[in-house]
Amino acid sequence: MAKMLSATVIYASLTGNNAEIATFITNYLIKQAVQTKMIDMLQADLDEITDRNILVVVPYTYGSGDLPPEGLAVYDDVHQTDLNQLTYGVVGSGDRLYGADFCRAVTIFDAALAHAGANRGADPLFVDLQPDIKDQAAISTFVDQIIQQTTMRAKQS
Repeated sequence: MAKMLSATVIYASLTGNNAEIATFITNYLIKQAVQTKMIDMLQADLDEITDRNILVVVPYTYGSGDLPPEGLAVYDDVHQTDLNQLTYGVVGSGDRLYGADFCRAVTIFDAALAHAGANRGADPLFVDLQPDIKDQAAISTFVDQIIQQTTMRAKQS
């Protein structure tokens, strides 16, 4: 019998946009029969990351391209842990007016997860402000890619 897929969706939201994205992803994963838990970054711990085979991180970018303050502990944990059993994706909302710093936390978390040996299930996804119907379609594709990568990896092991 195939191992049931399980996911953790960790998010930080300042404006509510990332909470909306995280909720959409969580609901989408559940509809795809993935056992899913959504956690605010402030409450996240390493066990909730390593006990699952999918991780989706939804951070906001703070100030001039920095990680959200509530995401620093998660970032440090991820950066110092071997996560080669994990398939991940990172998506976040930002404002294109910030230029080069637009959604920079997404890129930072993506690099940290890759450094920890996790398998990228989908390319990082950047959402401009509040997600619209086109963004929801892109997020659905993003999640489908993560599920597909996780399933392929499970069959190989």
